[in-house]
Amino acid sequence: MLLLAPMEGITRPEFRDLIIDCGGVDVVATEFIRVSGYKQKLKPFVRHRIPLQIQFMSSQPDILATNIRRLKKIGYLKDDDWIDLNVGCPSRRVNSSGAGAALLKQPDRLKQHIDALRENHPDGPCSIKMRLGCDSTENFEPLLDMLESAPLDFLSIHGRTRSDMYSSPIRFEKIALAVKRLPFPVVGNGEIWSVDDAQKMLEETSVRGLMIGRGALADPYLFTALRRAFGEQSLPEHRDYTERVDELFDFSHRVLSMLESRQHRQNGAIGPFKEFSVWFSRNPIVGSEFFQGVKRLQHIGEIRTFIDTHAKLRLSTPYSS
Repeated sequence: MLLLAPMEGITRPEFRDLIIDCGGVDVVATEFIRVSGYKQKLKPFVRHRIPLQIQFMSSQPDILATNIRRLKKIGYLKDDDWIDLNVGCPSRRVNSSGAGAALLKQPDRLKQHIDALRENHPDGPCSIKMRLGCDSTENFEPLLDMLESAPLDFLSIHGRTRSDMYSSPIRFEKIALAVKRLPFPVVGNGEIWSVDDAQKMLEETSVRGLMIGRGALADPYLFTALRRAFGEQSLPEHRDYTERVDELFDFSHRVLSMLESRQHRQNGAIGPFKEFSVWFSRNPIVGSEFFQGVKRLQHIGEIRTFIDTHAKLRLSTPYSS
């Protein structure tokens, strides 16, 4: 199973559609939906032709339960929807309120959230996305002790602690321990940028699925590449370098158009596109020069011209692998 990870400010419906169009992905996720009040107003969930994982974030199990019941009553949530609880967000603001990775400090309180999730959503898949701990991995095995009897269908693990943020090596041995201990499928997450990274995660941990976030920003066709690597012969033959350049920079144009369509002010898409470009530039075919060029531009037209110019440059001077 291949999943697009929930990413704040990124995995909005339009972006999810772009990734689905690139192929290969089984499940896409919403960005986390913060539920902090009993009468919180939420918009209907935009669905797709493949399953949608709806991720909530909460610091209060009773508020989580109330919102799930209300969303079902008004028809926004379906009985068979896949609901996920964010237990991994490293944001200082989120953690200061007791949500996200802060719940990893309190296994009993996390269990209350899981029970509230299942009690109010008995018929659909329930899962959590977590890290290995908050400030250290000291609490990881007590968390596994609790999770062994938790009423979950899946668990996704980012192989770092909250304090690690996104910089330390992935702790494959901890993910492997969760796979061995838990009675439900475990999905591996963290630092999957290539087919080789994905294969290493699978070999080192024996996870049942892969969740990819920033790696899909660098290469939106990574899911398709993984399908091909896993031997799914129905997929088209591997594209040559020219085709890869064309498809990648065409994708960047579509991202820019998508961002522009949802902005209410002129050039409002520039900031979000520059954020996307940070990760897109991690792709060796795109090159770090892409972000260096984009970050100086102030108008949409300039960015469109730069994309085309940079694509031609990459065609004439391929990167050295």
